Amino acid sequence: MKVALLVPLPPPMGGIGTWALRLKEVMPKECEVVFVDEGLIGGREFFGENSKKNLFDEVKRCLRIWRDLKRTLKDPDVTVVHSNIPAVPGGMLRELVCAHIAHSRKRKFVIHYHSTVSSSVSSRLSEFLLRRLSDAADEIIVLNEKSREFVAARSKTPIRLIPNFVSGSELDEHITVRSAITNALYVGGVCEEKGIYDYLNIARRFPDITFTAIGKIEEGVTAAAPSNVVLTGPQSHDAVHAALMNTDVFFFLSHYVHEGFSVALTEAMAAGLPCVVTDWAANKDMIGSEGGVVVNVGDTDAAAAGLERMRPMQVREAMSRRNIEAVRSAYSQDKVIPQYLAVYRDVLEGGIGPRR
Repeated sequence: MKVALLVPLPPPMGGIGTWALRLKEVMPKECEVVFVDEGLIGGREFFGENSKKNLFDEVKRCLRIWRDLKRTLKDPDVTVVHSNIPAVPGGMLRELVCAHIAHSRKRKFVIHYHSTVSSSVSSRLSEFLLRRLSDAADEIIVLNEKSREFVAARSKTPIRLIPNFVSGSELDEHITVRSAITNALYVGGVCEEKGIYDYLNIARRFPDITFTAIGKIEEGVTAAAPSNVVLTGPQSHDAVHAALMNTDVFFFLSHYVHEGFSVALTEAMAAGLPCVVTDWAANKDMIGSEGGVVVNVGDTDAAAAGLERMRPMQVREAMSRRNIEAVRSAYSQDKVIPQYLAVYRDVLEGGIGPRR
């Protein structure tokens, strides 16, 4: 079996591209993964101050993607096209053409929405495109229950909820819970949409704790950071892993509209870290009531109170054990990868064209 993944490859690291590299690395030999790069051009980024689209660049990008997909499908062994996008209008329109290219060459087409679809789809146009693209697919993959319910109400195409995953090595090597909280950590885009200013607000209230943020820094953040905040900029995966091993609490206060299922949060859970998160995307599903504290977006008072409640070592030990077990039972590669293989096998056994 050979599968073509339509994905925006790094740089920058993070998001769908990093997920795709991991998937290729751990996929068993029975399934070969090849990439069709949907990476941004013209210096645009997925979020932050450089996220504004340029129509000319987007047209060039689409033409490149469609050309590369056609070339990839000249290989007769490529039998499934697996598209990976947030549910945004431009991406959905582009992937409708990709679905047509795949089906016209008698290949199966799987659409994987890497966002919370109910948050991403906010206009009549985007809802129309969601219906069209979902109906054009042979199978749909979503990242959280909110997305499954939203899409199921708009399409009869089979849907599966498959979470993101971490590798076995990330799960096996977890931190020791220390007697006191001295370090807090956030990993991701260091920008307003990811809740960085809420993170800085909380840091001001705890001068005895060092708050570290790893990721590309949006303009204005450095000037707003108090003295107990360390902004490292982007770091390698090994450096991020080392930071997880040497911190006490993980923060993920995102309200990014296209958030789906945070790999950074999953890695923090695998490292045994108690987590303070917003009730956004899959965060609450992941943390539950025992893995940390879930707060409303923007409620820094509740987040600060949650951190204060984590001061006792025994509280963090219980959260650590719960998060490690949650990853082991639901978010490890051993649990997740077979679910992708099942999708590919099922669509190939279903014949040509979407199953209804």
